[in-house]
Amino acid sequence: MARVFLQNVTKKYGDVTAVNEFTLEIRDKDFFVLVGPSGCGKSTVLRLVAGLEAPTSGNIYIGDTLVNRLPSRERDIAMVFESPSYALYPHLTAYDNMATSLRFRKDLPLVQGEQSAPTPDQQNRKAGQAAREGEIRRRVERVADRLHLQGYLGRKRSELSAGHNQSVALGRAMVREPRVFLMDDPLSQLDGTARASSRIELRDLHRRSGATVIYVTHNQVEAMALGNRVGVMDNGVLQQSGTPQALFDRPANIFVAGFIGSPPMNMFRVTAESDAEGLFFSGPGFRLPVPEHYATRLGDCDGRPLVMGLRAEDIHDARLSRDADPRTVVEAEVRLREYLGSEVDLHLVVGGQEFVARVSERTDARPGQRLNVAFDTSKIHVFDRDTQRSLL
Repeated sequence: MARVFLQNVTKKYGDVTAVNEFTLEIRDKDFFVLVGPSGCGKSTVLRLVAGLEAPTSGNIYIGDTLVNRLPSRERDIAMVFESPSYALYPHLTAYDNMATSLRFRKDLPLVQGEQSAPTPDQQNRKAGQAAREGEIRRRVERVADRLHLQGYLGRKRSELSAGHNQSVALGRAMVREPRVFLMDDPLSQLDGTARASSRIELRDLHRRSGATVIYVTHNQVEAMALGNRVGVMDNGVLQQSGTPQALFDRPANIFVAGFIGSPPMNMFRVTAESDAEGLFFSGPGFRLPVPEHYATRLGDCDGRPLVMGLRAEDIHDARLSRDADPRTVVEAEVRLREYLGSEVDLHLVVGGQEFVARVSERTDARPGQRLNVAFDTSKIHVFDRDTQRSLL
C-alpha cells in the first residue's frame, strides 16, 4: 500500500515558513498534482516526502509507516527533478544512467523463467548475473521506447538536448517501478509536442504500474490534464484539494478561482442590492439580477461589498446569443481581440474593470468598438471581499 499522509506538517528555514500546517492524504494509486505559483512551497512538500528535508513539526506517513526519520533510500520512492543534471551522471550513457539504479538493487524481480538468484556455484552466479542484466535491458528498452529515446541510449548527457536529458531522468525513475513516484515539474524543458506526448506516457505509466504519483508543477493546464486529484498551494498553505472538475466548478476562494482555468476567472467588485424584484449585483457600468437559487443561499446581504466571479466562456457576444436575458446584457469597450481558431478571446473593459470573454469565432468585434456582451448569471461565483472565501 502506498498511501501518503502529511499531518500538520510545517517546514521553516530560520524565520521563513515554507510550508505551514500542511495536512493532506494522497490515496493509494492516486495521481496527485500539487500546483501553485513559484515559491509557494510545493517543491518543499515533495522534498519532505522524499526525505531530502526533515519537517520542523508534524508527521509524514508512507503506507502505515512514519517516515520522519527514515532515510530516502528506505522509502521505496523515485524522484524526478526539474533539472535533469541532479539525476544524471555525465560520464555515463543514457542507457547506463537508466540502468544504474537497477544494478544497485539486490531484490530486482526477474521475468518468469529466468534465474531468480545466484547460487554458490560460479557458473550459476554468472547465469544469475546474465539474467539480471537481461531484465535490466528489458526494462530500460521498454521505457526508452515509450519515451522515444531508442536512438539516444548510447549518448552521454553532454550529447543530448535538454529535453532528451529530461526524458532520460524520467526514464531512470520509471525503470525502478517504485511504490511512490515524486515528480518535480519533470516536463518543464520539453517542447510542446514532446510535453503533450510525455503527459500521455505518464498517465499510461500510472495506469499500468498502480503506483502512487505526486507531481509538482506551476502549470495549471498540466495539473488539470494529469491529476485525478489536484491540490492548490499558495504561501505555504494548501488552499483546496479535490478533483480537477471540483476545483474548476467550485473554487473555495478567490485565489483558487483565479489560478485554475485559462484564462483566469474574471473578478468584478460589486455591491449587493435588494428590491421588490429580488437581489442584484451592482458594479460600475452594470446591474445584474442574481438567480433566485443563489439569492436564497446568500441570505441577507443587502449593501454588502462582494466579489462576483465569472469565467470567460460564460460571457457571450449578445448579438450571437439569441436567448440572452436583456437584463444580463452589459455594454463594454473592446480593447484586444485574440483569435484562437474555433474561439476568440475578447479583452474588454466596463466601468474601469477589465475582463475577458471567450466568444464564438463568428464575432466581428474589433478593438475600439463598443460591444454588448451577455453575462450567464447562472454560472456566477460569489466571494466575500474581506475573507476572499466563496459564499456559495
